[in-house]
Amino acid sequence: MVRLDQVTPWRNEPEREFQFGEWLRREYEAGLVPAPQRDHDLAPLVATVLMASEALIGPDAGEPLDPVPQSGLVSSMCAAIPSLIDEVETDTTNVLLTLARMWHTKETGRIATKDAAASWVLERMPVELRPALEHARTVCLSGEEAAFHRASVAASVVARHLRDIICM
Repeated sequence: MVRLDQVTPWRNEPEREFQFGEWLRREYEAGLVPAPQRDHDLAPLVATVLMASEALIGPDAGEPLDPVPQSGLVSSMCAAIPSLIDEVETDTTNVLLTLARMWHTKETGRIATKDAAASWVLERMPVELRPALEHARTVCLSGEEAAFHRASVAASVVARHLRDIICM
């Protein structure tokens, strides 16, 4: 949940009131209710809502919400990258595919699925760096929680390469 005055007019790292995710369930069940906090993830979330939502009742999302400027999306993505890079060895598939989505979004201004973004990135990435991302895409498409097998180039090298493209 986010207050409208936090995202309209757009400002970088607006404050969210509340977020629920399965990863937070135990904390909420234990009675922890976090205070509102700044959240760089709101930029791509609001951009996705504006791009893909359909109002069932009431106004379209574009009526009360301002578009997220491209500079706000890039700033938000760059703020998220350090924590992603920290997780590359333990959550390799998700990290590489998220970075692929970020590069795609930076270049096109559109939010794409992980699969579509990975395909787009693979066409633009140096050949020697492709195996790790190709493997991540295959694992994602298979729907299996398969362990990430080491490719010819370490996933951390690929992640740093993508980081540099996104935030340069």
